Amino acid sequence: MDLLIIRHGHAEYDIPQKTKRLTSLGRSIFRNKLHDNMDLFTTLDLIISSPIIRAQETAEILKSVSNCKNEIILDQRLTPGTSTEEILDLVNEMAGNSIALISHLPDVSFHLNKLVSKPNVRVNFEPGTIAMLKFNGKFGFGLGELYKTV
Repeated sequence: MDLLIIRHGHAEYDIPQKTKRLTSLGRSIFRNKLHDNMDLFTTLDLIISSPIIRAQETAEILKSVSNCKNEIILDQRLTPGTSTEEILDLVNEMAGNSIALISHLPDVSFHLNKLVSKPNVRVNFEPGTIAMLKFNGKFGFGLGELYKTV
């Protein structure tokens, strides 16, 4: 089972957090990153995004280049301040072997560190960063292996 933890792409500056959109450069960089790493999305079942605009826009780009047949799911549990336990509840209640989550800093870093089997794993979650974790059977605390980051 695969879990992709994705930080939204580059967003606008100097406007309220909840209304920030992706910049055209942010869209382009993220789209190119996806095209260069298509192997990560060959079996993508679900895309679940924070309902905040910049995360939704990132999810839409992912859907446009992936083979995911399902609609994007927007879930409040991917907004800033959510516990990793809530994230695990979210992914374990979904039917899918390959799930992409689009969220925000610092949460993406916290969740990754609690889900991987090796302690103190560090990923520099720049805008548009994708971390793929592999799980054997069930998503859970400390059960994931960090497979690839881009």
